[in-house]
Amino acid sequence: MKQVTIEHNMAIECITTMMRIAELDYFESYIEEHKFIECTIIKEKLHTLRNRLNLFEKNDLDILFKKFKLNFYYLLLFITKTNVTTVSDLLDKLKGLSSDEYLAECFRISSHNISIDDDDKTIYEAVTERYSIEDAELFIEFKNNTKLLHTKLINIIEAFYDKAFKREEEWIKREIDPILKNHIILFNENKKGFLDCIGNGNYETLVNGSKDVKINMCYLEEFIPRYLFDKDTYIFVYGFGEEQKLKGKSNGINPQEIFKTLSDETRLRIISLLSQKRWARKDLVKEIGLTSATMTYQLNKLITLGLIELIAGGDSKKTLYTLNKQAFRELINSAIDEIIL
Repeated sequence: MKQVTIEHNMAIECITTMMRIAELDYFESYIEEHKFIECTIIKEKLHTLRNRLNLFEKNDLDILFKKFKLNFYYLLLFITKTNVTTVSDLLDKLKGLSSDEYLAECFRISSHNISIDDDDKTIYEAVTERYSIEDAELFIEFKNNTKLLHTKLINIIEAFYDKAFKREEEWIKREIDPILKNHIILFNENKKGFLDCIGNGNYETLVNGSKDVKINMCYLEEFIPRYLFDKDTYIFVYGFGEEQKLKGKSNGINPQEIFKTLSDETRLRIISLLSQKRWARKDLVKEIGLTSATMTYQLNKLITLGLIELIAGGDSKKTLYTLNKQAFRELINSAIDEIIL
């Protein structure tokens, strides 16, 4: 790594909290899958934050963060590039952007190779190559109603901040500071090991690569790591609750869970393909004949075991997947050793 930072950013905390509230159903399945123990206080706090919004604001939150998730990644990149640290500064800078600038940047990081000058048919074909018809229709709606959606994005962030989030900032800072200090120590002791546990995957390439790495820890999102490649920077966001993986790893591995995960025929097919070369997800979807959602589910199962490395593509806009053969052999051998004493 050329340069690495691990920190807490209140602007990123705000948008990840909005994302979690919009994706409560997904969070519940993720927590159940990983057998995490939720913080009751945070769970109640999120419920309270959502209830501070009116019905129309809740609807806009769902549309702009759940249905069109690209808004979240755009904001994550925008905050990082402009060195914004507060929600007020974020809002000021967003208001200073034109709608076309906003749309162009969203399309640039979408990995679909589309631009604001493309017609609806080109956008439709590019998006459906990897995602659903509904996703393509959202992109087209976004392009044709950019000014309205740009305004709505600013308004929902402003409403959420003023009505719900602002009063919680001091409490969040008190809670997160000691956790952050501990995570910085753990990270400096073993960078790759820390990222392998906190994130979903094997980060050998990242640790030994040439990109700058910006790591942001969040409190209210609590779980789910998110990442974004952009040119010379790798942006990684995770909830502090992912530290339960660190504790779980120290307690040893579960052979039953490992063999259960690897007994699936589709996952074995994916492992075989990834052992031969690097693959983009859309190419795996075509090769195996799965839906994009099912492929994501299957990849995440393998990523959780640390068997897959995530690598930025040559154009820096898409993620490639490859098998970490050494990690795979070590995992199998460790599971066997747990059974045969």
